[in-house]
Amino acid sequence: MNGRSTESSLKRDLRRVLRSMDFVSRHPALKRNGPEAEQFARIYQQLGMAWEFLALQCRHRSGWRKRRDAKFACNVCD
Repeated sequence: MNGRSTESSLKRDLRRVLRSMDFVSRHPALKRNGPEAEQFARIYQQLGMAWEFLALQCRHRSGWRKRRDAKFACNVCD
């Protein structure tokens, strides 16, 4: 893989994980107590770990910007 396809693959994977996290976090089962809510909470935690792993894969040296919450985000991955 060349740098361009790796970059686009990483960006696509990050988008997919974030979309999945949004879906799971808005699921109505999380508003109730029970085994289904616990299962969705575990899935959300696992997706968070996947997001952290993918975020560590970012090797961009330039293009970082400061977000509103005073954290830095990559323009390519974010």
